Amino acid sequence: MPKGFGYGGESANQEKKNLNKDMPVVSRASGNSWMNKHSVAAGSPVGMGGSYKGSAIKLHEPGHKPDPKSGQFKTGPSGRPVAVRETSLSGGFIQPSAKVIQSAQSGTGIFDPKKTNIGDYKGYYLEAGTGKPTQDPSKAYGFTSHSGEFTRFGNTDNSTRRKAIKEAEKQKKLYMQEQSRLKTMQQDRIDYAAAGGVIKPAKKKDPKSGK
Repeated sequence: MPKGFGYGGESANQEKKNLNKDMPVVSRASGNSWMNKHSVAAGSPVGMGGSYKGSAIKLHEPGHKPDPKSGQFKTGPSGRPVAVRETSLSGGFIQPSAKVIQSAQSGTGIFDPKKTNIGDYKGYYLEAGTGKPTQDPSKAYGFTSHSGEFTRFGNTDNSTRRKAIKEAEKQKKLYMQEQSRLKTMQQDRIDYAAAGGVIKPAKKKDPKSGK
């Protein structure tokens, strides 16, 4: 790329003007700001493909370059991402806030594995005769849920046991689905920020109420 030119062949000065106009939050996040220090260019764990502060998600391998035109991003006329796809059933696009981006990068907030379904599933069956944890329901006499609640259903095949096992498998499936959704959401927002996505301006506080 020729020196002094940015996206779409724009001059550096023109791109800076567009940046200040379209991305007020990002344009102010320069110098020693949190976003600058944790950017891909800064060589942070996010950019290097490692996990960050205990987050359960495995980030992209080193050298990964987010594609601004991927199906997860909505791009503007210049090719710069202006919104990221939601992971809900609506399938629409949103413009994430700086707080959400920071939460995704640091593994906090809704991306904290200790507080959400983004962590590893902890439910397990107890093997009949040994009492050892197992993932094989056919040899189990009980089940301990992800939250630690124990359900005894015995090792005799009957409708009650089958119903209990079916419910345990349902809990695990729903958990894994939510975990997958949150991991995808986290990675999408990390990629979005790395690709220079437009960040939603911070909400101004009401001087009277302070909200």
